[in-house]
Amino acid sequence: MEIGCVVCVPIPRSAAPVLCQRTAATPCHMMYAGQPIASFTLPESVLQANVDNYLDLSVVLTFPHLQDFVPFATALLVNPQVTFSIVGSASIDVTLPGGASVTMRGIRFAKAVTLLGAQGFRDTSITAFSLVHSTPTTAVVNLCVDVVNPAQYAILPLGDVALSVTSQGASFGQLVAPNVSLTQGHNLICVTGALTPASPAATSALVSAYLGGEPTAFQATCSAVASSIPLYAPILPLVNLSTVLPPASFPLLAALHVEGMQLLPSGNDSIIATQLNATVTLNNLLGPDSPITLTSVAMNASLAHVNAAGVDTVLGSLRVPRSPVVHNAHTRAAPLNAAALVPGDASLPLFNVSLSMDAQLDIGDTGDAFVAFMSMFMHEPTTTIGLLSASHDAMSATAETVLGNLSVSIPLNVSSTVAGVDNFPDLHIHSLALVGVTETPMPGILMNINVSMTNPSVATLPLGANTTLGVYVAGWRVGAAYLLNCTVRPGMNTWTVPAVLAPPAEALADVAAFISAYLANVPGAATMRGESVALQDGSPAPRWLQAAIQQVELNSTVPGVGNLTVLVNMQVQSMSVQWLPPPSPPPTLIDEYGDAVTTAGSFSPPMNIPYLAGVVHGTLVMPCDLPVDVLSSNLTIDFLDEADGSLLASTTYASVNVPCSWLTCRASALFWSKYC
Repeated sequence: MEIGCVVCVPIPRSAAPVLCQRTAATPCHMMYAGQPIASFTLPESVLQANVDNYLDLSVVLTFPHLQDFVPFATALLVNPQVTFSIVGSASIDVTLPGGASVTMRGIRFAKAVTLLGAQGFRDTSITAFSLVHSTPTTAVVNLCVDVVNPAQYAILPLGDVALSVTSQGASFGQLVAPNVSLTQGHNLICVTGALTPASPAATSALVSAYLGGEPTAFQATCSAVASSIPLYAPILPLVNLSTVLPPASFPLLAALHVEGMQLLPSGNDSIIATQLNATVTLNNLLGPDSPITLTSVAMNASLAHVNAAGVDTVLGSLRVPRSPVVHNAHTRAAPLNAAALVPGDASLPLFNVSLSMDAQLDIGDTGDAFVAFMSMFMHEPTTTIGLLSASHDAMSATAETVLGNLSVSIPLNVSSTVAGVDNFPDLHIHSLALVGVTETPMPGILMNINVSMTNPSVATLPLGANTTLGVYVAGWRVGAAYLLNCTVRPGMNTWTVPAVLAPPAEALADVAAFISAYLANVPGAATMRGESVALQDGSPAPRWLQAAIQQVELNSTVPGVGNLTVLVNMQVQSMSVQWLPPPSPPPTLIDEYGDAVTTAGSFSPPMNIPYLAGVVHGTLVMPCDLPVDVLSSNLTIDFLDEADGSLLASTTYASVNVPCSWLTCRASALFWSKYC
């Protein structure tokens, strides 16, 4: 078997007094470990005197026995250096000074040659690793390896080489690199083929490390295939390439969108039962044609608030037990980072996974960070939260892939901007209804307030059994409203809220003005401020919920009441009519009870013309819809012309007692005609 060999041989300058020497073509033998392994012929050469000579020799090495070549080739591939000998017998023509020429024959020589070996190609690195060309049935890998050959020789070509890939002792199949050549220095070998892992557990570990930021040991054992060069077939299995698969330059978890969050107080102040609905967006490392279907997810990470400067404040530890995946949606959108792709590869697609998870948030013994966060969350229009953990099992997921059913674990570093409560910006008090009087929780007038408000956040906040809001008018605390077993949900919330009106004495004038405006259909301003919250068993709520409630300040305009009829009906028991001449002023009439009845000054009849005047006397019985006793009021009764509604007469009664439901009083009034 023959191998073509190109050698550059340095020959130091000679101090002998010769002009030049010519060496005829010389048969030689290559000796290794004391045994001849190959023969070749040195071509004719001429060496100049007093200079360094370099001979570029192109020879053909003939190996009579392949088994003799294998130990030498093995040493070249594995050892740091290799020493062999060249022996032969040469004929040399020497030209002396003066022009004389001398031929010397049969000069034996033996030259030891030391070459740097390949050292097992120990400086090997993976420059590209991609699975984006995978199909629904095959995991297709594109792999590029930089093989550094430190030796003083090159093999051109080495031919087709099979690479049996293993990691952590598990096989991932065999790939074939075509037309491999090993030059001195760096050699980029790229291969495409099917990845056929033998163990789902090993595949899970490899993918977890790759996506989780961990380098992974990788080995490739070379071997020959049918298309390999036969001479190298025996030595290829001796080449074991050891390298490290670098972690992916793209994150598995590209984005997190929190769509719903419910915080449930528990009996433990440091533990918050949490329900999360979220969509996570993941990079599909298998490419657009090979879907990944997540079946379950578990998390154990820190929940953090990320401020505008990107600084994280840990709020607590979030633990999500393994939860089933609600929905997988695949798309061909572009990835965040495609830097790890082999040139020519397609972009990584993204796919969305919908999660509904029951979690526990441990905010610690004091919960100070979470309390401060809730105070801010109630005020701000938006806030950013993050899931952070450097642990390599912070998020674990089970997935169905072309690589098998995998269990993948990765660290977490992802954030999501969510809407805050923003002080419940859209608040409306639609109506007030007087219900009665009450002695509990404090003496006062019991009201029902029909209120609606918008929660712009994604948070659902159960408010416990009883949440107390102070009611303020004109800066005075005039009572309290009570949210009983209420839950604030995202979007519009509508409640009928019981309230007690019990203003202090110094606030009565402002409250009277507010109620008068309300009854007169004039809007007024009112504020409700969170004060306290109690759980179902009456125990105080945890600090974080108290802090959230105490940040509530609901400002609203209370609309005036329209078309309110307090006295719904009047019964006139008797009436008398008199014809009167035009007096000035009109005379005083005496009713049947002996009381004087006069007309009000602004309602006097026309002067200088006769008019009809009358006295309505007896008892007025008027049902009313006030649910409370009015101890004292001024009551004015106007008599209107039924035809056109014009005023006929008016009378006023001072300090009238109005008991709940009925007004009964003795009344007399003078009236007159518009003309006669």
